[in-house]
Amino acid sequence: MADEADAVAPVSTFVENLVFNEQNRERNSWNCCGSTIARSLAVYITVVFLVGAVIVTCLINLTLAKSCEETTLWFSILCFVFGILIPIPSKQ
Repeated sequence: MADEADAVAPVSTFVENLVFNEQNRERNSWNCCGSTIARSLAVYITVVFLVGAVIVTCLINLTLAKSCEETTLWFSILCFVFGILIPIPSKQ
């Protein structure tokens, strides 16, 4: 039993291998589908996809809501996501 548990790498090791290279330096690019993409681009694409999925889910559930409570819940989540998307004005 102990040998099987030791053979499985913990999740933290997997995440460290994604972020750090062999010299223990932070990776600037990742290999994906046989090509190299910038880490910032991968993060940007992931965030855009997730935010888009949340917006689409909220809009679908708003149209299917049957009670005021459901409508309020999905509308508040939608407002929260739009609040995250709108940048805070910087003071100059």
